[in-house]
Amino acid sequence: MISELNISVTDFIRTTDAHHVAAVQYIWQKLVEAGYIYKGSYEGWYCQGCEAFVTDKEAADNNGVCPDHQTPYQRLSEENYYFKTSAFSDNIRQAIESNKMRIVPEFRKKEFLELMKDGLKDVSVSRPRKNLSWGVPVPGDDNQVMYVWLDALSNYITVIGYPDRPEEWQSFWPADVQVIGKDILRFHAGIWPAMLMALDLPLPKVLLVHGFINSGGMKMAKSLGNGVGPADIIPDYGAEAFRYYFLRHVPTQDDGDFTWESLKLRTMVSLAMIWAIWFSESLKWCRVIKLALLATLHNQNTIWDHIVRLWKAICLTKQWTKFG
Repeated sequence: MISELNISVTDFIRTTDAHHVAAVQYIWQKLVEAGYIYKGSYEGWYCQGCEAFVTDKEAADNNGVCPDHQTPYQRLSEENYYFKTSAFSDNIRQAIESNKMRIVPEFRKKEFLELMKDGLKDVSVSRPRKNLSWGVPVPGDDNQVMYVWLDALSNYITVIGYPDRPEEWQSFWPADVQVIGKDILRFHAGIWPAMLMALDLPLPKVLLVHGFINSGGMKMAKSLGNGVGPADIIPDYGAEAFRYYFLRHVPTQDDGDFTWESLKLRTMVSLAMIWAIWFSESLKWCRVIKLALLATLHNQNTIWDHIVRLWKAICLTKQWTKFG
């Protein structure tokens, strides 16, 4: 997909990367030494698709069904390790309210502040190995593996060299902007800054929260068969048309909607406008060239002198910028 979209990356890894695994285990140890990780029993509701536990209130508000995945929550009872997210509630609230860690758009900021108005809850950061065999092993406990969010969130800094390549990661962190989906704001505005504070690291400056891309007014879902991806569009329309459509016609900060009819219509209209501008400008400069040549013959000057002057005029006015 990277090559099909004609884009490049500075690095591309899985969280099974050896450096990432070692770095996450280092982070775990740091949190343990600081007194922010403890072991406890948990019984509550869990969404497999979100890979997240939810409160009894949230489960009740959603009638026991995850609104994003349309699957019933599972009732789990486990002995796990917990991260003391609650210890950072006041500091995180202050960082958000003061825009030290700015959440964009503003209505997402208000949503999260309302969600945490009673303080953040401690979160489970491990699962029994028998239930989650693929996770990063918990240091010193062969029966537990790290829960996905502590592992996944750490990737933002481990991928740039934390903790063993300070010159590298300190040149990139803190991030000027982190782009996230609206459904994972709670993890990035709650758990992630708590982890950074516990590690004595600076917070990202901005969390830019984007909406979903729906299909024909409905959320994309495997069960509905209405999912559309880059691989479905690029073979017929190309990478440039794909990028143009989603950057130009799908809003960043709210939900957008995709239909094949809209893609075709907007692409054709845009191309027609570009060709119309190009044709208009071409006619304009053809007239200019004609007048220049006539003036050349009248004044007995060289044609090349006028062509040079004409080219300088085109360069100064940057006419080509009107073509795209």
